[in-house]
Amino acid sequence: MTHTVELQVQRTGRINVFRDRARIPEAQLGSIREGRICKVSVGPKSALLEIRNFSKPGAIIRLDARTRDLLEPLNKSLELPLAA
Repeated sequence: MTHTVELQVQRTGRINVFRDRARIPEAQLGSIREGRICKVSVGPKSALLEIRNFSKPGAIIRLDARTRDLLEPLNKSLELPLAA
């Protein structure tokens, strides 16, 4: 199953740094359940991340520094296919 969303990349909180975890607002998750491992792709680059929700509204994705460096920089809007 693939769910495509347009999200703005933001820095994650300290508790999620280096945990291969993405935080996405619940309204943006679609049919993907919290805790699933998803392949997050940007062009030819991809990362396997645990998807967690959080209560902040908006179209954002919070990523740790390692994953941001792999995929894309901060504050850039991306159309991300999330494949569970």
